[in-house]
Amino acid sequence: MIIETIFSFMRGCELSTACTDCVENMAASNSRFRTILLSNVILLFAGSRVAAQEVPPVNPEDIVVRNQLPATEVEPLRRFDPQELRAMGISSIADMIQRLGAQLKGPDGSAPVYAINGRRPLDATEVNTLPFDGIQSIELLPQEAAPRLGYPPNQPVLNFATKAKFHGYEAMASGQSSTDGGGGTADSSIGMTRLRGKSRLSITAYVTQQAELRQEDRRISPDPAIPFDILGNVTGIGGGEIDPRLSELAGTAVPIAAIPKAPDARGTLAAYLPSANRPNVTDLGPYRSLRPRQRRTKLSGFVSQPLGGSVTGMLSLSIERRRNWSLQGLATASILVPAGNATSPFDTDVIVNRYLNELPVLKQTGSDNTFQAGAGLVGSMGGWNWTLRLNHDVVRNRTDSDLGFDMTGTQQAVSMGGDAFSPIISGDVGPVIRDRARSTVRNSEAQLVVDGIPATLPAGPLTLTTTLSGLRSGTDSTSWSFPDANVSLNRDQAGGSVTASIPIASAAYEVLPFLGRLSAEISGGASTVSRHGTLLNGHLGLNWAPTKRVQFLATLKHAETAPILALIGAPRITTPNTPFVDLVSGESLFVTSVLGGNPDLLAERRRTLTVTANLTPLKTDAVHTSLIYEDSTIRDQSSSVSVLTPAISAAFPDRFVRDASGKLVSVDFSPVNLYRELQRTLKATLSYGGPLGSPPQSPTQGAPPKVTYLNASLTPTLKLEDQLWLGPGTVPLDLLDGDSITASGGRSCWDVQADFSLFRDGLGLYLQSIWHSGSRARNPAPTADLSFAPLGTTNLTVYSDLERLLPNEGWAKKLMIDVMVHNIANTRPRVRDRLGTTPVAYQPAYLDPLGRTVTLRMFKRF
Repeated sequence: MIIETIFSFMRGCELSTACTDCVENMAASNSRFRTILLSNVILLFAGSRVAAQEVPPVNPEDIVVRNQLPATEVEPLRRFDPQELRAMGISSIADMIQRLGAQLKGPDGSAPVYAINGRRPLDATEVNTLPFDGIQSIELLPQEAAPRLGYPPNQPVLNFATKAKFHGYEAMASGQSSTDGGGGTADSSIGMTRLRGKSRLSITAYVTQQAELRQEDRRISPDPAIPFDILGNVTGIGGGEIDPRLSELAGTAVPIAAIPKAPDARGTLAAYLPSANRPNVTDLGPYRSLRPRQRRTKLSGFVSQPLGGSVTGMLSLSIERRRNWSLQGLATASILVPAGNATSPFDTDVIVNRYLNELPVLKQTGSDNTFQAGAGLVGSMGGWNWTLRLNHDVVRNRTDSDLGFDMTGTQQAVSMGGDAFSPIISGDVGPVIRDRARSTVRNSEAQLVVDGIPATLPAGPLTLTTTLSGLRSGTDSTSWSFPDANVSLNRDQAGGSVTASIPIASAAYEVLPFLGRLSAEISGGASTVSRHGTLLNGHLGLNWAPTKRVQFLATLKHAETAPILALIGAPRITTPNTPFVDLVSGESLFVTSVLGGNPDLLAERRRTLTVTANLTPLKTDAVHTSLIYEDSTIRDQSSSVSVLTPAISAAFPDRFVRDASGKLVSVDFSPVNLYRELQRTLKATLSYGGPLGSPPQSPTQGAPPKVTYLNASLTPTLKLEDQLWLGPGTVPLDLLDGDSITASGGRSCWDVQADFSLFRDGLGLYLQSIWHSGSRARNPAPTADLSFAPLGTTNLTVYSDLERLLPNEGWAKKLMIDVMVHNIANTRPRVRDRLGTTPVAYQPAYLDPLGRTVTLRMFKRF
């Protein structure tokens, strides 16, 4: 009843077609989209006519930090100042995540969560609409700080401190193109933000257009094992020989032969001898999309305002619409030709297999409409800080997939003596067979976080954080092809947690000073989830800093998490002509893939031990090192199995469908529960960030000093163990030594990331290299025993601050231009079987359609 009361005002906020249509009208056609993009480019150079109202850097006392994190012994892993961020060419939070890469991730690769002025943001809109010019400083906190904001204790925290006063506009326009051609993307955005203490107003609009990339635009060879062809191939019943007489003429069994090109020869048995076991092959490149054509529009806004006393109110809204369109190849037909057919030269029943190029190409279209709303209150009372967050979102998806055509009329005509070896008469073909999938997912959430200092112990203040939360969600999904899988689910979830940070030793408080600083953190919580019962969460952490530049942390976490509704109730979507490798038979072929939810998924249980050592070895804070060890046990995790091996076939036999001849025809990629997984990883980071040399005095007119900034980091990660049990009593799979559950093969033992950026006087570059060691998917069959070569990619960004390069030009004020080259060497994954052959489904352009891309981006602040 409490949850119903909290959410009652939200239930009418369903996503309406009218709302999404308003956003869609922003990019109703390609010509209008190009007009919008061009207008934003023009706007970038019109900045000299718009007055910027940015206040110079303020004192730390003026920064809005009233709702800061409670006092803690956990030191920030790193601090960033505005000049350092600008030196890296960063113009947005997304840029920062990309430029700093692995330095911001948790030991398990998890991305950071966010805090704004020491509190948890209302939602993603509050973060995404925050301009970088409005940020005074940034701190990267270890994952132990996450529970104090109401987050799970497994992710690091980026805390953004905003400026006390700021008013500005920003616009961005970018275009991306692949050097191999096709698949280009154009983006544009414009936004406004005003900051006045705790008051804030932000409005941002985005438009993105992605061009289609056809298979014919890449070097992809057709699969010779596929029996279908535009002209046609003849096969025997059940994979047997076509006709004993043809086998006798060929001197070997002939299960497949190509239909002769000459129409007059198709009724003669001898005409099939030259093509015995040499079928016709059709390249589907012109009829299949590697990347869909896509259009995305989004409008979002955020407002906060003091309501009196210490209370501040917040409101956010966003509307997004995404549409895509792609080609899925030619429809196929397998027509049974009786032995008595007058046009057939065979004494037995045969099957004619054809691609139907006389009919329209199969298509798949889809759209996602998303509406998000949030409201919140932040305040303090009696020394306690509190935050109330209310969020509601609705996502509606529709996907239409052409699967083929009704060939009943054609089959009847051939059975009555019609010609099956000539082009099909379109009048005998029935309507298109189309799958329509629809889904709606609704989530309404309320969360109250209260933190404060209830007592001061001998070694320092005791901090306490209490979180109460409620979630009501629902999903409805339907599919024409799988009516038995239609789902309508509702879920209620309510729970709470308590986190306490307890100081044990402190040199500052003269309590066990020989230990330096020592504190413990204890957290426990429980939640009740529909269909999953009571789920428990907790963690125990120790934080020891024997000296100012050395810190050790150890954390033991237990988490029980129900699967999200998108995994349970997603609609069943069918896609024909999907490349796939059958590692049981060793075949590379095209199958019909099925995506969707699984209502029988269980809750995941995860136990994680993390030990971290942070060291600042030099007197300067510019050099930082860390070493992180993690040991995890995961039970009943939800995952999609995208490869077929003997072990997977035995564990999930109903996911793979074969025809009468044993050939794989359909694969179900919907998620399943994996029984148990053990993982052990070791991750190290060495980084340097800051100016080279002492900054000189600024000129009297206030121009920025000419300083060279260098940021560099090296982050190797070693996976020590990764074993997976698919079910109870099964033999464990060693994912680091030849076993796999995904199409990308086994998991790499080594992952290494290196980042380097250098900036001086308006010019800079950013270089990022990522390397993954090779892996193996072992199999007794030579054609199914796959080796995945090591893969390294390097990305280069050259950026310029034109205001510093051209200080006397008005159009260059606050204008930045980036040129980004992704995958400089145009490297793609390389896969070989034991015979040295690349399976058709593992051709490099399938695994990485774009390859090297070049992006030009212009960013203007007003």
